[in-house]
Amino acid sequence: MTIGDAAALAPLLEQLGYPATVDEIRARLEGLDATATVLVASKTALIGFVAVAITNDFIAGRRATIRGLVVAEGSRGTGFGAALLAAAERWAFERGAGSIGVRSNVIRGRAHAFYERNGYRRIKSQHIFDKSLR
Repeated sequence: MTIGDAAALAPLLEQLGYPATVDEIRARLEGLDATATVLVASKTALIGFVAVAITNDFIAGRRATIRGLVVAEGSRGTGFGAALLAAAERWAFERGAGSIGVRSNVIRGRAHAFYERNGYRRIKSQHIFDKSLR
């Protein structure tokens, strides 16, 4: 991923349900440090990405979290998602993460099946609370 890929990420973020402007995406990419990365998949153009970050959690220890994974609608089911997931796992384990997890909205049944096919198991259901600070 490079800053130049920001424009190509905008439609993918929108497909994921998190629209953002190119400037917002550029600023997010510039704000990444060594504990996070965004990896991309491309054919003739960028068709998918996975964002992953490592935290040193007090309870769970050093672990990675997938912050987002999306493959463009016309390219889903072609193996790009699994390749992105595998690349994120390699990146995380090379940096000492003992596990990797992902949160997925309850309405994303296809995503749940995808993660389960790739060796992830559902460990709990929970409510996520959020408060806007703007």
